[in-house]
Amino acid sequence: MKIVIAGGGIIGLSAAMLLARDDHEVVVIERDPAPPGDPAAAWDEWEHRGVTQVRMAHHFAPRFRVLLEHELPDVLDGLVAAGAHRYNPLDQLAADVRGAARPGDELFDTVTARRVVTESVVDAAASGTPGIQIRRGQAVAGLVAGPPDSSGIPTVAGVRLASGEVLGCDLVVDAGGRRSALATWLDDLGRHRASTWWRTPDSPTTGATSVRSTGPCPRRRGRRRSMRSAR
Repeated sequence: MKIVIAGGGIIGLSAAMLLARDDHEVVVIERDPAPPGDPAAAWDEWEHRGVTQVRMAHHFAPRFRVLLEHELPDVLDGLVAAGAHRYNPLDQLAADVRGAARPGDELFDTVTARRVVTESVVDAAASGTPGIQIRRGQAVAGLVAGPPDSSGIPTVAGVRLASGEVLGCDLVVDAGGRRSALATWLDDLGRHRASTWWRTPDSPTTGATSVRSTGPCPRRRGRRRSMRSAR
């Protein structure tokens, strides 16, 4: 299956690696330049305008560490080698609040690093993964309509870049984050606006949208059982 991912941040590139390692052909479109290969150089030199908090520490949910450990262990090893801190948030709690340690507490182990470090490591891993093409300095401007489904709802057959180039594909993944223009793209496609949920003003805004593709969902192989055993 040919898949286009709009957005080459941590989530977009991680999704690209998972899909490519299941033998899908993946093209990632990202407007910002690639980070320098060395995380220290990226700290000083990288202009990542799409992420304002790029030099702030990022504390990932333990589930992200579990996913890396079972699906992308080379990325987790790269993060630790680059200076990411591995810790368990339960250890930060007072003993009378946490209670006695018990089996399963290790599932809350996680990693934290500056975002610029994390993105440098993830980009290096994705760039070295066969089946992934990362196109930097380009942006998705809209979706390309495919034949409508049996109920008359438009489907998606590709993306249109800001340059005017059209990329056909079987599936489009939007990894543009909170600045995603997906709702507008769907309006332009003739589909009803996708549902979006907003949190309170003091919380980060999040959105959830859905869109149908012209084909089936991408197949996934092999590692699902190990993920379940880690829950």
